[in-house]
Amino acid sequence: MRKQHTRPIRRPACAFWLAAAAMVAACGQTTDVTPTTSIDPATAQPVPKSFAQFTDIPVPVRSKIDVEKTLVFGGGEAWVGRLVLETGLGPFDVFDFFKQELPGFGWQEVTTLRAATSVLVYARQQRVATIQIQSDTIQGSEVMINISPQGTPAGGPMAAPAPGSRLR
Repeated sequence: MRKQHTRPIRRPACAFWLAAAAMVAACGQTTDVTPTTSIDPATAQPVPKSFAQFTDIPVPVRSKIDVEKTLVFGGGEAWVGRLVLETGLGPFDVFDFFKQELPGFGWQEVTTLRAATSVLVYARQQRVATIQIQSDTIQGSEVMINISPQGTPAGGPMAAPAPGSRLR
């Protein structure tokens, strides 16, 4: 009896390319979020546009959240963490946007630095916002917004002992 040789079954080459395309697409994962507009019941004036999830900060139009770099805890006006945005605006336009819009959301300027990587620091209701803006490699800007609880003032219960003092 003669032994027959069988050829291994080949999967279509397109399956490889589909899998490769899916992996590449997952690398740069961003999501659109819809800006919201609402009316402040106390003043009957429109509230500046913001992302629905982040009502206490302004967000440049046509921004996308980089979900791989974003880490947020909580919600509403008590969230903390890092929100990373990609926007089509240039770094200087984004800097000017935040400098102009943050006070309208109740944030008070602590300090700002306009440079290749610009930094804005603002405070609001026991929280601090540090915003870093840098040019994106392709176009636009990457904006990293870090919101954290405000630290304890110097001399508070968590303050370090004065130099030269002894713990007893």
